[in-house]
Amino acid sequence: MTGETVASVQRAFPAFTDSSIRRHHKNHVQAKLVAKLGTMPTMNSADLSIRLVALADDVQAVRNRAVVQNNSSATLRAANSELTVLRELISTLGISDTDATALMAEASALAQAVGQVARDYPDFGRILAAELASDAPELSSTILAISANRTSLNDKETP
Repeated sequence: MTGETVASVQRAFPAFTDSSIRRHHKNHVQAKLVAKLGTMPTMNSADLSIRLVALADDVQAVRNRAVVQNNSSATLRAANSELTVLRELISTLGISDTDATALMAEASALAQAVGQVARDYPDFGRILAAELASDAPELSSTILAISANRTSLNDKETP
């Protein structure tokens, strides 16, 4: 019920076999999960959009932390997850591919410009980070890291 894997349950209870744990899950746990899901309220399109926006924010925060930590593999995984969530959000909101491409190009250009200015003018980077601290703390941290290290966003990302 808590989402544990069969392997973790088997480690906790070595007397039980893999097949007995799976059988218990099938005969008892699955039925409880299905009953629990049946009592949950259904989501409407507005709820789904809000949830997708929250997921996109969460994934962006993970990606920003990975960039700050200079962890290229985590950055790529987070970017891929972010792209998946954003595609679903774009589809749900009915944004056309053309509009999405234009918005992404504008956002990329803005991010590059802000990163370059923060690198070239660390004082500006610190001021911008302070302004973003309450509304976008992960972005604020990224800008502070760029200003402190004097490296651009491009320098942080590894293909």
